[in-house]
Amino acid sequence: MGPHRDPGLLEAHNLAVGAVLDHIEQYGATTRIRVDDARQHPDVDGLIMAAFPQATSREDDPQLHTHVVISAKVLAPDGRWLALDGRYLKRKQRALGGLYQSVLRVELTSRYGVAWGPIEKGQAEIAGMPKELLDAFSKRTAQVDAALADKITEFREREGRDPTRWERAALTREASEDTRAKKTHASPGDLGSHWRDQAEALGWSPARLLERMWDSARTHPTPEPPTVVDVIEQLSAAGSAWNRADVLQAVCDLTPPVAGVHGQRWAAAVERACDRVIETCTTLDPPSERSPRRASDGRSIWIAPIEPHLTTEAVLAQEERILLFAIDAHDTPARRRPLWTGAVSTSSRPTPQPQSPAMTRSSSSSVPPAPARQPRSGGPPPPSAPKAAMSSPSHPPPRRPRSSGTRPGSSPPRSPSCSTSGATGSPTTSTGSRRAPR
Repeated sequence: MGPHRDPGLLEAHNLAVGAVLDHIEQYGATTRIRVDDARQHPDVDGLIMAAFPQATSREDDPQLHTHVVISAKVLAPDGRWLALDGRYLKRKQRALGGLYQSVLRVELTSRYGVAWGPIEKGQAEIAGMPKELLDAFSKRTAQVDAALADKITEFREREGRDPTRWERAALTREASEDTRAKKTHASPGDLGSHWRDQAEALGWSPARLLERMWDSARTHPTPEPPTVVDVIEQLSAAGSAWNRADVLQAVCDLTPPVAGVHGQRWAAAVERACDRVIETCTTLDPPSERSPRRASDGRSIWIAPIEPHLTTEAVLAQEERILLFAIDAHDTPARRRPLWTGAVSTSSRPTPQPQSPAMTRSSSSSVPPAPARQPRSGGPPPPSAPKAAMSSPSHPPPRRPRSSGTRPGSSPPRSPSCSTSGATGSPTTSTGSRRAPR
């Protein structure tokens, strides 16, 4: 078993890798050009890439994967060689990995008739694959997970909290580097007998394993393909705005493979499904008929391709309701409330001390208002306290309002204003990606 014995598995893998590289060259090949203190993000004339396939992990487990090196230099529309804007590669690895997994699933389904388990974070296991075999041939993953658990424990003891998503990703990279051993450079042909011995030691021969997978495929229910509404719901649950890469990730995560479809046709069908979802969305990009646009995504070259720009009318309506609520709460002054609004245990209350008749007051009587302070000469009189708060015995007596300190004839103080601003990073390093730690 393996790519050296079955060329169909290697062909399916190469088709999936090719689909990802085609997508990157179509939607992730841009550069940045500064023009009049602003930045343009035009498309470039393709990418220079080199692929290096490998069949094993660093622990000599079967792991077919491909390293792709992408040149950081690209040919700009004006003929200059500029730096590649690598943010699409860096920030959309999850979507690119989901596309690879989706094409690989449909290829293996069409070639071998296997079924698949639930898709979790873009990946799925072949239905019927024994867990003990997965654990036995995932030694590298076990090493990284153990080292990551130690690093997270140290982080919690040092920082007093759990790491964020970005900090956890950095710790995972550190764990992978710390546990990386040197390669033995053993060929898959030499390791084939060793892999069979490991599987047979667990009670799984090649014939029994194939029978198990095919039985699972015959009895496995066929999931329904997602609708546009399903994709929109998943996108809106993750954020209020998204872009094409986010749509691609959702489509690949929700769409089960279909037997009898070639990998290239499937990749094209996935892109068309993304187009249908985008057509139902509302764009947040400002309308501009005179601004030049990219041929890749149709957006203005003044807007980076990674910026989210798609949403729905329902999301906009929700945001409008939230803004109106916040504006109304800001404009309406809050009423004074007693410190203790709930019942207080009688055991925690202090024992009342006897008072003189002059100090005793009926609970139904109202608190007398504080004497009004005489205004300063030439100044406006202080505002009177609200009568509703004065007549309620449950409210404490209100404080006298402070003088605003405004001199006669001067303009009233302006209300404070708020402003928000955001900035995005601009990493330009291009990266290769692989499915699992080696």
